[in-house]
Amino acid sequence: MKKIGQKYKYGFTLAEALLTMIILGIILAFILPSLISTKPSEDKLLYKKAFFTLSEAMMAVVNNPELYDINQYYVLKYPIEGNEENFCKYLANYLNTIGNVNCDGNEGSFKLANGVIIEHVPKKAVQIISEETPEGETSLDETVNEENNENTEEQYFTVITSGNEANKEEDCNKRNSFIIRYSSNGKVYTSDEDTCENEILESGTKIQMKNSNKDE
Repeated sequence: MKKIGQKYKYGFTLAEALLTMIILGIILAFILPSLISTKPSEDKLLYKKAFFTLSEAMMAVVNNPELYDINQYYVLKYPIEGNEENFCKYLANYLNTIGNVNCDGNEGSFKLANGVIIEHVPKKAVQIISEETPEGETSLDETVNEENNENTEEQYFTVITSGNEANKEEDCNKRNSFIIRYSSNGKVYTSDEDTCENEILESGTKIQMKNSNKDE
């Protein structure tokens, strides 16, 4: 006989709870791989940040009339006379660096506050090559300055996003070393051959690209 005012408690049965867990597991199995694959690695994020950070610093350097003749299109080829050019130090002064700034040689380097190492930073931003390129031959490492018919080496920075040694794996997901190229007017860019760099920078971001076969 039912007592007046008696309350009954209802809950999930064991079978219902197991069924719910199975359904949730199936849903996670579908969406988890996509979530993992779309999450960029820390190395890629640091490279993308370094690209735009160096771009801003380069513009600051080439627009400083105390360092270079800003009336020239090829600004970095015209340092102000009377000053001993040290492009490496100029660039480092516009960045947040930690530790030693090594700008004594032609292969300068320094570390940014976020741990990224920038290498291959020369004292002179554009090195003039005295020897003429033989007629009919074109070096992949050189571009021709049409203004004065002098050959100049293509310039680039090496960016190490983690650790102290460069690891340039073919697999873009395993790399910690990347390239940032720059021209004598201060613009940073990538070339067609920089497939990994382009892949990173094009992920949701428009960048300036420059064909590797195009003159400065």
